[in-house]
Amino acid sequence: MNGNEYRSDLSVRSFLGWVELLLSGDRPFAHAWISPRHGAFRYETLFNAYERYRWSFRVRIPGDIVQTVGSAFAESLVVLDGLRGILRGAAQALNTAGFVAGTLAVLEWGGVMSKNAEWLKS
Repeated sequence: MNGNEYRSDLSVRSFLGWVELLLSGDRPFAHAWISPRHGAFRYETLFNAYERYRWSFRVRIPGDIVQTVGSAFAESLVVLDGLRGILRGAAQALNTAGFVAGTLAVLEWGGVMSKNAEWLKS
């Protein structure tokens, strides 16, 4: 199946029509929850969720001396794009240590380093 055949598939076209309405805000995306740490959240559209995105992180990028700190979507995007480059470069160079270091940084960004670091290293 090529790209045109895939996009012509009835199920794919139906999904794209559904998600287009979510992205445009023409279809409600009412989502709410209560975070024990940060209180109540409620979003009416996907764009509203993007605007209010917060993921507090501290991560040491392999090769950097200081930690990178942030919480906004744009800050996470910069960090994760950089880590993607590190991981791709290490994979292409068959650099296992570099790949593990990049993966550990992703875990650190996600706040799950302590739970998974030893498993990953082994």
